[in-house]
Amino acid sequence: MTGTRPAPELPDQHRSALLIATGVYRDPELARLRAPAQDAADLAEVLGAPSLGGFGVTTLVDPEVHALRIAVDDFLSGRGPGEVVVVYLSCHGLLDARRRLYFAATDTNKARLPSTSLDAQWLLERLDDCRARRQILILDCCFSGAFARVKGGKGSEDITLDRHFGVEHGRGRVVLTASRATEYSFEGEPLNPSGTRSGGGDLPVQGSVFTSALVDGLRTGKADKDGDGFVSVSEAYAYAYAKVREAGEAQTPQQWLYGGEGEVFLTRSPLGVRVDRPQPKPAPQQTRMPPTWTWMLSCRHPVRAVAFSPDGSLLASAGKGGSVQLWNPQTRQETGSAIASARSVQALAFSPDGALLAEGGFDRKVYLWRPDGPRSLQFPHLLRSHQTLGGRTGVVFALAFSPDGSLLAAGGRAKTVRLWNPHTREPVGEPLTGHTKYVIALAFSPDGTLLATASTDKTVRLWDPRTGKPVGEPLAGIEMGSNGLAFSPDGSLLVNAGGYGEGPRMWDPRTGRPVSNRFPGYKEHTCAIAFSPDGALLATAGTGKTIRLWNPRTGQPVGQPLTGHKGAIHSLAFSSDGSILASGSIDATIGLWGLPASNA
Repeated sequence: MTGTRPAPELPDQHRSALLIATGVYRDPELARLRAPAQDAADLAEVLGAPSLGGFGVTTLVDPEVHALRIAVDDFLSGRGPGEVVVVYLSCHGLLDARRRLYFAATDTNKARLPSTSLDAQWLLERLDDCRARRQILILDCCFSGAFARVKGGKGSEDITLDRHFGVEHGRGRVVLTASRATEYSFEGEPLNPSGTRSGGGDLPVQGSVFTSALVDGLRTGKADKDGDGFVSVSEAYAYAYAKVREAGEAQTPQQWLYGGEGEVFLTRSPLGVRVDRPQPKPAPQQTRMPPTWTWMLSCRHPVRAVAFSPDGSLLASAGKGGSVQLWNPQTRQETGSAIASARSVQALAFSPDGALLAEGGFDRKVYLWRPDGPRSLQFPHLLRSHQTLGGRTGVVFALAFSPDGSLLAAGGRAKTVRLWNPHTREPVGEPLTGHTKYVIALAFSPDGTLLATASTDKTVRLWDPRTGKPVGEPLAGIEMGSNGLAFSPDGSLLVNAGGYGEGPRMWDPRTGRPVSNRFPGYKEHTCAIAFSPDGALLATAGTGKTIRLWNPRTGQPVGQPLTGHKGAIHSLAFSSDGSILASGSIDATIGLWGLPASNA
């Protein structure tokens, strides 16, 4: 039987919120909005309630731009590192001819955006200067100046949020938005200048779809999914996301987390803490919700490779600059690093037991690192020793351990694949020959009986790793060699990332026959692919700077693309339990995407 007890006090005592709502505009080209004032009032009620949020709330309704700038500057100045600050904006979002983002004030003139509106870059700089380590920015607006074109929206033209809200690491900044790029933030029917519906009649005051859902989750406590008595920012986002989608609106709320300060709590739950709550088995599902959280880690150099340890306690990353970094994916903190090569690292792979980390790149060698120390990650320097494997491979583009850990395969510019015993560090057999150009991807089948190799010669080949002999003919249907190659967890599918404008290429490795490709809407060059451990998802990414999730059996998309990187994505990896997807990009960041569990 499920019981409850009162929620404990919030751990952060210094909590402040600035809520800005602009619905009235002097510029006749900017339509009035009815939702902002009501949204701010509702949010102020739940955030300011001592029994819920305990925030000191300042509300600014229909400010002129000068007063708006002063209010933001005053609010963010003088904060201490231990404080939590919330900045909320509900208004028109506008773009100038150079696609720079501005937030409208009541005296904003569309023809004079730099001098009459709040520059998003200026706001970012004020947040950067603020010493509070926990910052929450909530935007209920679209990035557009053409509200009148679309009924019910706050804009019509958009750009990706990360272009303006850059990665500020180690500050625990969370950004929630009411919609994705190119989508509207709906509030129902717009107002005429007189304050009535376009079709006439009185108009009841109500909040926007997104903020209303956010407030409902906080006020009722229904957003507290884990029953711990607190509603975190991630839980509030997940609840609002579900409500917006249930409402049938064509908008997809987004969450962005930059830096690493752990969970940030918005409110206490009036439902209290659930005690002895039952744990029913979840119903099977065929698709997953979008990420429950997103976190961007800053790296020293562009990232070419990421890899999880088998137990999920470590995430390794490497790339240009030759350094390997280790991270704790739960705390999002770096735990160790080493200079692996004087030049760019191209490939990483953990052994199945997690005792070894293989690394290779432009110095034409393969290194074995031993991530020493207990799994508690208490030691500051984990990468202590390495051993260079004998034999040259040319520049190393790909590495893979066999499932039993008895073999390590490496491929690269030498056009061959070399096999080693990673324990004795001795070569096994002769190099595998057959490709006529660079070998850029490797994958062992789950049972270890096949080794797949992909090359820029536009072929994928299968080998028996025990004999070094080819299995069957090269697999057909490849237009261009690509970096990604993966077996499904059950071994029934082999997937190659595909070339420019192509979806992934799939085969039955037992027969060598292609499997029908459906993957609609592909327009980018795919550089990386990864299967979730349960095989329910296939993740792909590349030059489009986004990650797409697919049902590999149907080739149909699952959810919306995951956005946040500013450069091409070259590596993807799932944690062993499938709860985290990591992505490495040439923008010198690692994306961590929290995914709900799947029973598909």
